Amino acid sequence: MERIADAAIMGNDGKIYSGRNHSIIINEYGADGKFKGKGTSNQGFITDTGRFVGRKEAAEIAIAAEQCDATTLRLGGLLMSEDLYKNIRNRGE
Repeated sequence: MERIADAAIMGNDGKIYSGRNHSIIINEYGADGKFKGKGTSNQGFITDTGRFVGRKEAAEIAIAAEQCDATTLRLGGLLMSEDLYKNIRNRGE
């Protein structure tokens, strides 16, 4: 079963940058204008198969893989990196 591996942002050049959460990625790689801007549609996640997926599809994958619960999602069912780590903390991992 496919799982969410990391937060990711697609750069303006199509390159994927990944990390623990979107803020870290922006802080580490975004200073030179690689990204369109915070909160835009270029933010998503990388799966353990290497696919870049948007926040909505990422939420569906994470729920199916039991990485988070639908009740923990915010922003109308869109996955936030914090939703993944909140679930890990709640399980004591």
